[in-house]
Amino acid sequence: MVITARNGKQCRERWLTAIDPSIKKSQWTLKEDQQFLEQWLKLGNKWREIANIMKGRTESQVKNRFKLILRREHI
Repeated sequence: MVITARNGKQCRERWLTAIDPSIKKSQWTLKEDQQFLEQWLKLGNKWREIANIMKGRTESQVKNRFKLILRREHI
């Protein structure tokens, strides 16, 4: 069995999306939701720009939150 290590790009991506201790892993607060929606109305689907404004949330978390909110509104 051969186990390959992650390359530099994979390590960086893993750090930015999962391992970095500054990433919030708690549930979203009402204040965060409000801030997110305000930024989304201004910027549209620019997830990275919104994530940069929302300290502690990743681009992926922001995009997933949008999809969750959208799903809740359509049910």
